[in-house]
Amino acid sequence: MSFKVLGSIHAKCGYSYDALRLWGLLSRMNLHLLHHWHRISDRWRRVTGPLGKWFRRVGLTYVTAFAAITAAVFSGMQWREMHESGTDTHNLASDTQRLANAAANEALAARDQAAEMSSEAATAQSELGDLDRSVSAAERNATAAQTQAKAMAESLSFAQQSATAAQGSAKAAQTALTSDQKRLRAYLTSDMRGIADASQGSKAVGSVAIKNVGQTPAYNVVVHGVTTFYTWPLTEADYPRIYQSIGPLIPDKTDLTVSPGADFSSHMKLVFSMITGSYMDSIKDGERYRLISIGYITYNDVFAKPHTTWFCYSYFGTETDASHGQYCDLGNGAN
Repeated sequence: MSFKVLGSIHAKCGYSYDALRLWGLLSRMNLHLLHHWHRISDRWRRVTGPLGKWFRRVGLTYVTAFAAITAAVFSGMQWREMHESGTDTHNLASDTQRLANAAANEALAARDQAAEMSSEAATAQSELGDLDRSVSAAERNATAAQTQAKAMAESLSFAQQSATAAQGSAKAAQTALTSDQKRLRAYLTSDMRGIADASQGSKAVGSVAIKNVGQTPAYNVVVHGVTTFYTWPLTEADYPRIYQSIGPLIPDKTDLTVSPGADFSSHMKLVFSMITGSYMDSIKDGERYRLISIGYITYNDVFAKPHTTWFCYSYFGTETDASHGQYCDLGNGAN
């Protein structure tokens, strides 16, 4: 029996290849023995007669018994395989049932998870919609803020331009006012008038001419001055010391008013009693000592602003009139 036939029987009956192959082998052996037994029995029958017939019957009986035994063995093996196959099938069915139950449970869990994910997706979609609305509102607010900022920037620029223009106008007005005040205010000037009676044994008196060259009166005019011997040339540090040592020429007169174009002279006496010969000798060449008339004038203009005029004149030699006087390097000026 070929293996192709055994495969067909196995496919239709479910028998194993081992049982079928054993059954086929035993069948071939039985047929082979039966064939050879017939040949032997035919020869014995021709030779022995009745004994040969007996021998043939015995052979047939043996072959039949052998076939029965073979069938019984085959049936036992087949029953064993069917039993084992049934057990395996039962186990396989149980495992399949368990797998089916597990698969069903997993399907239910997957369904629940899918439902949960669907709910989360719906929630996320809702939140996304809220976020989109918030973003849209924020964009609208940002656009409005930008528009407002632009308007404020334009307003600020206009305000800055207006402020700049106002500052320019105020500055121009202040400049015009200052210019008008400078043009209209009082200006007191001073000029030397020499030192009278500057000889040995006399009391020298220095004079200064004061004039208002402005267009409005000078109020509260006060003249501070002195005539004295001093080392020459004067240094910048000498002036504060001299100014601190002198007072007003008319202490009780602090409300003097000088009208525009008016002038007057103020006299400054020597700070000591009289000129001696040693003093006159010291100022002959004017290199180390000189007679000086020094001081300052304070006043207020018509706009109630205070002003000061400073003066300083020096004299040496025997001639001390105005034509021989000199302006000091420092100490002459006005504000």
